[in-house]
Amino acid sequence: MSSITNEVYGDTIAQIDNSTIDQTTTDNAKSNADNGVFVTDVDGDIAANVVSASIAWAGATTGTGVSGGVGVSLAANYIGDDNGTANAISALITDSSIGVAGAVETYAESKQEIHANVVAASVAIATSSSGSAGALSGVGSSTHNSVMIDTQSAISATQANRD
Repeated sequence: MSSITNEVYGDTIAQIDNSTIDQTTTDNAKSNADNGVFVTDVDGDIAANVVSASIAWAGATTGTGVSGGVGVSLAANYIGDDNGTANAISALITDSSIGVAGAVETYAESKQEIHANVVAASVAIATSSSGSAGALSGVGSSTHNSVMIDTQSAISATQANRD
């Protein structure tokens, strides 16, 4: 039997709360990713490879030969909690006064990927020259993948783009 469980948990929250922000660049440049845009970008990736094999061989020259084998492959992959709680990805401006040249923006992006390869293989061989032989082999595989993300981008400001 082979089994794997991968879990990615955690929140990413970028927030300006109850603050006053005034742009003070010397050249009055507009806000951009370098001097004022509020950005949250989060990636979560899982790559899981699980392989299980079962080989059964039975041989008899006299009498009886019997053999059996079982193989199982299991994979469970979670991004966000498996009990129903999502990971939070947030870019927020709340209850703040923002004075910048150009637009006030928030941006939250979440890119989550799960790649799961689960393989189970089975071989049964029975040989006999004058007795009796039997071989049984079986396999099973299962995968469970879950992505739970709560992505939020918002502005709730008392004043925005003051001049």
